[in-house]
Amino acid sequence: MFRNRAIRTSGIRECTQDISGSEYTGNVITLNKKLAEFVTEFGAAKEKTSVIGAGIDRARFNPELDGHEIREVYGLKKKGSL
Repeated sequence: MFRNRAIRTSGIRECTQDISGSEYTGNVITLNKKLAEFVTEFGAAKEKTSVIGAGIDRARFNPELDGHEIREVYGLKKKGSL
């Protein structure tokens, strides 16, 4: 997104100050441990920082499945990404 780390960290610093300093903040939610460490470095409270991992549930998603029936039900194109 930003190539200049100084700009990026400055923006994060401002955001985390706003977040951690707010009486209305219950939690800061990040997508991984590295981001959690990053926001706590800039003032977010560790005890208010949670990690919710991003990813695909492989038990529910299988790219090998043939989706033609569901595409017909909803009138979607036979090929292409949804």
